[in-house]
Amino acid sequence: TDDRMLRTPTLHNKVMNYLEKVVPQHSDSLGKYCDVILEKSRPNKEMFKYWLISLLNLYAKSQIMCQEAVYVHLVENYYAKGDAHWVSEEDLLRIKDRAKKMKPTLCNRVAPNMILKDMNKNVIPMHSVKAKYMMLYFYAPDCGHCKKETPKMVEAYRKIVDTMGVDFKVYAAPTSHLHKGEYDENNRHIFSTDPKDINEWPDFIKAHGMEPWINVADLNLNDNFRANYDINSTPQVYLLDADKKILAKRFSYEQLPKIIEDLERRGKSSN
Repeated sequence: TDDRMLRTPTLHNKVMNYLEKVVPQHSDSLGKYCDVILEKSRPNKEMFKYWLISLLNLYAKSQIMCQEAVYVHLVENYYAKGDAHWVSEEDLLRIKDRAKKMKPTLCNRVAPNMILKDMNKNVIPMHSVKAKYMMLYFYAPDCGHCKKETPKMVEAYRKIVDTMGVDFKVYAAPTSHLHKGEYDENNRHIFSTDPKDINEWPDFIKAHGMEPWINVADLNLNDNFRANYDINSTPQVYLLDADKKILAKRFSYEQLPKIIEDLERRGKSSN
C-alpha cells in the first residue's frame, strides 16, 4: 500500500516473477492470486490503479493457451464493477466488449453449437457429432496461410486417427461464403453465381486432402458462428472433448498430436 514502491524496479519484478514462476499457470489459480494482489493494494489508489492496469495488460497479451480467462475475470470483477474510474467511457466499453466476445469460447466451457450444411445441403449440427475428441477448424479458401497450414493439419489428423488409433474427428467450416455482400430490394442476400466462387469451397477441400473431415458451411447465412467464436483471422482451431467442452485452442499442427497424446495418457492414468 506504499506507492513509493512503484518508483523502484523491485516490486514489479517480484510480483511478475511470483505470477509467472510460482503460481500454477492455470486461469483459476492466476485469477485467484490476481485478486489477492489487487485486494492488498486497494487501500492505496495509485497502487491499485497500477496493478489493475498491469495485470489486465499482462493477460491481454498472454500467448499461453487459455490464459485469456484471466483477462475476462479482471474485466468482469473490476472494470465492469466501476473500480477502474480512470478509464474513459469509450475505452471501458471497448474493454468490456472484448471480454464479452472472449467469454463464450474460454477453455472448459461448452463450445457454442453450429448448425451448418455439407455440400449436399444436409444439416449437420456440431453438437450432434459423436467423437472422443473433435477439432473445430475455421479457414478461408482464399487465405494464403490456410493453404499452407491445412495440409499439415490433415497430416496431424491422419497420425492421430491412423497411427495412434484415437477416436478423433474434424468439423471444418469456411468463414467466407458465396454472399456477395449485397442485398436486393427486399433486404435478402444476393449470392454469387460466378463458377469460380461456387467451386472455391469444394475445390479447396479436394486440393488439400480434407475429404475425411466433416466439411460444412454456412450456406444460408443464418448461423452466428463467426461472432460466437470471435474469428478475426484464419485458420483458427479449437479442440473439444466428447461433451463439447473446449480443451485447447490456437495450437499448431505440430502441437496437436502431442496434446492428444497427453490427454490420452492422463485419461489412462486416472482410470
